[in-house]
Amino acid sequence: MAIKLIALDLDGTVLNEEKKITEPVAEALKYAAGRGVYIVPVTGRPYGGIPRELMDMDCVDYAVSSNGASAWRRGKKIISHPVPALLCRELLEKLRGMYIMEELFMDGAGYVSPESYKKAEQLHAGTPFWEYYKKSRRVDPELERRLLEREDLEELALRCLGAEEGDAVAELLRAYPQLKAARPTPFYTEIVSVQAGKGRTLEELGSLLGLGLEEIMAVGDSDNDREMLMKAGLPVAMGNAGEKLKKLARYVTADNEHDGVAQAIYKFIS
Repeated sequence: MAIKLIALDLDGTVLNEEKKITEPVAEALKYAAGRGVYIVPVTGRPYGGIPRELMDMDCVDYAVSSNGASAWRRGKKIISHPVPALLCRELLEKLRGMYIMEELFMDGAGYVSPESYKKAEQLHAGTPFWEYYKKSRRVDPELERRLLEREDLEELALRCLGAEEGDAVAELLRAYPQLKAARPTPFYTEIVSVQAGKGRTLEELGSLLGLGLEEIMAVGDSDNDREMLMKAGLPVAMGNAGEKLKKLARYVTADNEHDGVAQAIYKFIS
């Protein structure tokens, strides 16, 4: 069956190491859209962190953000799987001393404490990631108070002290069946509702559009893409993906520095 929707991770997939969309990839997206294919970013970023040059393309109407906590159509939330706020607060209390930065995703944006913002600057100043971070994060001195006020939290993200602490977070989360986590890196943990997930929300979006999973191609490179590759009828791993993800894929394309997304599109979309 023909592919009618392409689900695309961003960092390490659509974006190169400079956090840019290359001209060949942009042209490939337009090529696919011209053949009636939906182009859908599916990312761990908050909605407001998706590059404007991508969302401003005429061919991009839909997006899945915050690891599947929300799906959007041109800035309007159409699917929502919030994290229970009280559980987030409880987790933060139990994890004191195990992380150096925390973030809350809500309203399509990432909120950070002043301390976390300073730590991010120390770690990333002068890098492409820092430029993205500055544009997509809002500093809130009363960040944790918000946990008691909101019922639409999308995600809790923690940068742990190291891989050992990341493992401990994963172990603690076993006691919380209402939550699930992805680890794009050994020290970074993204926590969402068990009802969320890139794969599950992508499936829901496909259903809204009248599409079956066999009509969806998913392209990704990291652990938080695993679920959507398992769901999609045509799973594609980037050349820079880990070996476990590559084993899930039907096709392994070039890496994100060599326009792997474009290569996959031209191979499967005609």
